[in-house]
Amino acid sequence: MKPLLSLILLLSIVSCEQEAPTDNLARLRMPPNQQISIVTEDQMTGEENKITLKHTEGGILVYGIEEDTGSDAIPSYTNLVSQLIGGKNKKANKGKHQSFQLQDGQFTIMNWPKEEDYQSRLQYIWQNPAHPELQHLIKNENLAQIIKDKNELDSFIALNNWTRAQWQPGSPKIYPPWNANRILQMIRQKQTGGFCGQYTQVLAQALTGLGYNARYLWLNAHFSMEVYSNTLNKWIILDPFYQCIFKKGEDYLNAYEVYKLLETPSTDKEIQVINSLDQSIIAGEQRQTILSAYQHFVIDLKMNHLEENKGGTSYVINYWKHSAMLAEKRNMQFDFVSLPPLLTPWPQDLYAKQNQSAYKIVALNDKFISFELKTNTPFHQNFEFSTDGKNFKPITGYKLNIPIQSGQHSLLIRSNNSNQINGPSAEFKYEYIKQP
Repeated sequence: MKPLLSLILLLSIVSCEQEAPTDNLARLRMPPNQQISIVTEDQMTGEENKITLKHTEGGILVYGIEEDTGSDAIPSYTNLVSQLIGGKNKKANKGKHQSFQLQDGQFTIMNWPKEEDYQSRLQYIWQNPAHPELQHLIKNENLAQIIKDKNELDSFIALNNWTRAQWQPGSPKIYPPWNANRILQMIRQKQTGGFCGQYTQVLAQALTGLGYNARYLWLNAHFSMEVYSNTLNKWIILDPFYQCIFKKGEDYLNAYEVYKLLETPSTDKEIQVINSLDQSIIAGEQRQTILSAYQHFVIDLKMNHLEENKGGTSYVINYWKHSAMLAEKRNMQFDFVSLPPLLTPWPQDLYAKQNQSAYKIVALNDKFISFELKTNTPFHQNFEFSTDGKNFKPITGYKLNIPIQSGQHSLLIRSNNSNQINGPSAEFKYEYIKQP
């Protein structure tokens, strides 16, 4: 077996008059104000990873290959690239299908969901839905009954309306902690009031406790949220304070989509602001007031407020420490109050798909194909799989072996979280033609 290799790349300033060292390392002269990029390509998947180095004063590029000793002090190149905000992974354009000549036949992959398809450089801190405060909220407020027999989207709407009905808007005399139970208790006992922040925190924690991914939006003098729809396979806005949702035709919108549609008057008109209680269209001055809040947006990466014993205002003051935003000129006009949050030029960092499943091929021959399964589902519990449209069956662990059959075949996997909420299905499709 060939030893694994690691690339060691050093950029050093070396005088032109020095003699060439005898260390088996290659050297290239770097002129001033030039940059050089390292590109790696996976010969199996076609994925490319790129990182760019720059040395404005010029110098000598020193590079070489040595045996990988397995030291943890040397980072993985692909992991390093994936962690860079603004770094970019892409698939090489090698055609729609990949074919492999096996001993007895031709194996062609027609669809292959891979882990890099849903990668984001952002790290979320999710709230565990099993937290006692969330279970207390669900039980005391009878939330399971509110969404009983409803599909996912109808459940979201019902919870948005339930949240808005809990109290009339008012300014909080005492800013409550980010705890839905305490917010409801303090407002019901007339100790304080609640506006957009408190409505959103109650709704987000209700959704989290029921097993859905929710995240906060910092907007123009407003606070709202997005929830991840496994049915639609995308983030969508729920605004409990204004008791509305956003659509373009039949499509539910997220904050980025609303932001982009607001760029011009012609596309602005395509946004439907819909009252979630009676499904009526919100128009006129009220519509403009709502949309003005969504002219800019910042996404909060932190959801685990119940794990900490901090005052509610501390998160407001320090939101920039655990948030991210799109680094576009128009969005950067946001009133930061303090410092800007983490910036990324790539919308996919902010809107990478959630609760996804993917396949990594670890073995392939004429008899079977073996996968290592991947997922980005928070609090993943188990996978399920289905072959050729049959019922889903549970999988133990992260390995799956499937016998190869002649003809075209479809394999679906999906991830279930600790609340047994199904994530979107990921289809691996292949064709096997046995040689005569």
